[in-house]
Amino acid sequence: VLSTRLLRSAIFADLIRRAAAAMPPAVCVTCSIRPDRQAEVQHYHRPNLERRLLPHSVVTVHHDPRETDPWLALQGFLPRYREAAVVHCLNSSQREYLAEAGVGRLVQVPHGVDRDLFPVPAEPHRPEPGRLRLGFFSRRYASGVKGEAQLQALLAQLDPARVSFVLAGVGRWREAQLIRAGGFAVESYEQLPYRLLPQLYRRIDALLILSLFEGGPDALLDHELVEY
Repeated sequence: VLSTRLLRSAIFADLIRRAAAAMPPAVCVTCSIRPDRQAEVQHYHRPNLERRLLPHSVVTVHHDPRETDPWLALQGFLPRYREAAVVHCLNSSQREYLAEAGVGRLVQVPHGVDRDLFPVPAEPHRPEPGRLRLGFFSRRYASGVKGEAQLQALLAQLDPARVSFVLAGVGRWREAQLIRAGGFAVESYEQLPYRLLPQLYRRIDALLILSLFEGGPDALLDHELVEY
């Protein structure tokens, strides 16, 4: 249940497609704006847009409950979370925070890895000596929630002769201009199908996650473990 026609999400579309493909033949997965009252289970992805959940409902927490963006304020979600039969969390931080807020029936099921797209590498990736290629993969939001200000501050601390960037995401051409102005080499991909992202991941040495809040598990470069 997507609850609105106004907010299109390639991520939700991909999650629902993958869930449908993984189900046994006896289970039918349908995508709808309003709940399908003939369905045995309702799975809400934007419960804050609903006035009340139907019985046998599941919600997935797609964001960090501590997020300060008014659109994602916890108070808009708590009434629906408390109505749900199951609240699906993507990590332990979500589960612990919501438990403290009085939400019950919490289940933690992290995002998985599609090994067809991301096979286990034959050997660890090692950066080129003296060089580091950083990836910054996310759609750009006007609110700056993905850490654009942190990226700008980071550029002042890096050496263009030793660091380059790979960007992917709608609107990232703006950051590409900023990075080039700083003297760094940068590649930028505005519209990139998910199936091609593994190629970019194989080409970078570390993934930058600069946002203050993220809903799913994330990985950060540990400066004590990687020298460039």
